[in-house]
Amino acid sequence: MNFKKFSPPTVNPVRLSVLVVGVFVGLWWLQQVNVNVLGAKIHQLEQKVGRLSSVDEKLKLEKDILVIEKDKTTLQNGVYTTLVQAIGGLILSVTAYVGYRNFKIGEENLKIGEKNLKVTEDKQITERFSKGIEHLGSDKIDIRLGGILTAGHISEKTSYEGA
Repeated sequence: MNFKKFSPPTVNPVRLSVLVVGVFVGLWWLQQVNVNVLGAKIHQLEQKVGRLSSVDEKLKLEKDILVIEKDKTTLQNGVYTTLVQAIGGLILSVTAYVGYRNFKIGEENLKIGEKNLKVTEDKQITERFSKGIEHLGSDKIDIRLGGILTAGHISEKTSYEGA
């Protein structure tokens, strides 16, 4: 069976950031519309209060105005909260992307380091083997024995890739 390595879909950080900002701007706009509606309602009630002659009715409408103004203030705070959350979400998105990219770069650096290590090990083995072969041609018996031991030691530690 031939299995493909799973790789997550790539995410364009610019598009993701634009989407996140767009969602929060839409929510902000919706809340701002609600604030404006309440402001218009307050204005209408204030005009009614001016036309009323009964004190009881004026007091009731002024109480309603105060409740609506409280709701308007609450909605305005919601607008500010949404903007702060949008900025925080954008910062979080950028930070997550940068962290992900750093992780991927670290993985690539690790692979390169592993390859460099393998090349260095192979070079050392080749140099030791060459030196051992040189020793085999020596006139002195102890140097020849050292060459034989070196070749035997290398053959135990390594495996021939073609075999």
